[in-house]
Amino acid sequence: MMVNEVELRNFVVKSCTELLNDPKVVTPLINDIKEMFVNWVNEGIHYEVESHEEYGRWYYFLKEKKLSFEEMISLYQTLGDWKEEEHTGEKGVNFIPTTFAEKIYDLLYDFIYDKMLEISELTEESDVDELYEILCDEKWRFIDNFQEKYIDYLTPREVIQSKLIKEESK
Repeated sequence: MMVNEVELRNFVVKSCTELLNDPKVVTPLINDIKEMFVNWVNEGIHYEVESHEEYGRWYYFLKEKKLSFEEMISLYQTLGDWKEEEHTGEKGVNFIPTTFAEKIYDLLYDFIYDKMLEISELTEESDVDELYEILCDEKWRFIDNFQEKYIDYLTPREVIQSKLIKEESK
């Protein structure tokens, strides 16, 4: 049975809003992102990107810079700044260095897509394709709202402190 596109879109928007406000759902995602940051700090490698143009093409190079713990957590005022500006050390499309914002986007998109498939209980391939198209339209709202509500404002010291408290309570 084919689902109605308008009903499916309304379902997706409503479900995304509910998921965004459910601590049981968002807490593991928040912790995954905090873990990404802590691992980056513990690794102690900050990447600087150098680029140059040659014959109309741009070439990007990642330059590793080893920093102390204190230097790492002092580089950015918030996790929002960190995710937008810091590079993972990997290269993505067209060999352009990947930022943590892209990794977080992938994590959140995969989560929301899987969750929508799970709670929608769609079985027909055409309905799943329709869900995918709707999510392509709606994902930005969920991802932006999630990051704004839970991630972007956190300071590096808050993240490190929360991680230390969590580890001590084990």
